[in-house]
Amino acid sequence: SAKQASEDLLRAKQEAEAANVLKSEFLANMSHEIRTPMTAILGFAELLLTDKLGEQARLDFAGRIRSNGDHLLHLIDDILDLSKFEAGRVPTEKIDFSLAETLTDALRSVRPLAERKRLDLRFEAEGKVPKIINSDPHRLRQIVLNLVGNAIKFTTTGYVRVVSRYSDGMLTIDVEDTGIGLSPEQASRLFRAFQQADSSVTRKFGGTGLGLALSKRIAEALGGTLSLSGSVPNQGSVFTLRIKAPANLNAGYIEAVDSTPKPVVVAPPIPSANEKVLDAVKILLVEDSVDNEALMRLYLENVGALITSAHNGQEAINAATSASFDVVLMDVQMPGMDGLEATRRL
Repeated sequence: SAKQASEDLLRAKQEAEAANVLKSEFLANMSHEIRTPMTAILGFAELLLTDKLGEQARLDFAGRIRSNGDHLLHLIDDILDLSKFEAGRVPTEKIDFSLAETLTDALRSVRPLAERKRLDLRFEAEGKVPKIINSDPHRLRQIVLNLVGNAIKFTTTGYVRVVSRYSDGMLTIDVEDTGIGLSPEQASRLFRAFQQADSSVTRKFGGTGLGLALSKRIAEALGGTLSLSGSVPNQGSVFTLRIKAPANLNAGYIEAVDSTPKPVVVAPPIPSANEKVLDAVKILLVEDSVDNEALMRLYLENVGALITSAHNGQEAINAATSASFDVVLMDVQMPGMDGLEATRRL
């Protein structure tokens, strides 16, 4: 009928408009997500060119460049993969590989994030889990990185646990955290491209809204599933990955994954500048990115400034109202209260 056709047209228009809004928000978030690691990469690369830089500082700066480069590459991979998946192509391979090495590599790359938040990142193998399986190591690592990275991002205290099991040719990996959890309504929005569980979560916690949607498609391409097994607000969540993984049982079983924390290296100040153009200027530096905070602190202290740090809007207000500062350098997108709201209140 004409009425039905009109209603269908209206619904299609509303869905198209909603999709456009989501993609616009996604592009804005992606811009922020790319600029943040790029700032650290370019800034610490410039510092590496400084004369008379000590070996400890050089190693620290190079490490920060590498970790931010890895993060940036991960973002780019997500964007490229999404375009492939939307075109109906899911590039995967099937080879024999060491499950322990793949999980070790994934956990080591996110360990610095867990250490900064003082979270216990642990691996457990329940029962007999084969050392050698047949699947796609790159894609498995990609999913585990997404799940563990999310768990760390949304957890402020407690632990993130990665548990692997194996039965009847299927590998199961649970990623459990003691984080903010999800309501049933938030959980219903998971696994959709460009979306996160909470629209405000992008501003509070960062991210692009691509990780879970891509991980679910990859899991299905590997003959398995990715699901939210359980979640309780303010208590934590458990995500469960299952993939087909024929095993070479003659190669033995996993005993442990090396997840020993590495000591955090704190870089000494960069060589002193000739002119202390900000000598004794008191600056409140408000920045939630650990690397960008370290970068700006090095530059500012190098020209004589006295730096106090805050990592979100509420910390900034507390600091600014309890001490006197000449300048406040305020980041915009931060967890909890953002820089715009903090500036309005100040």
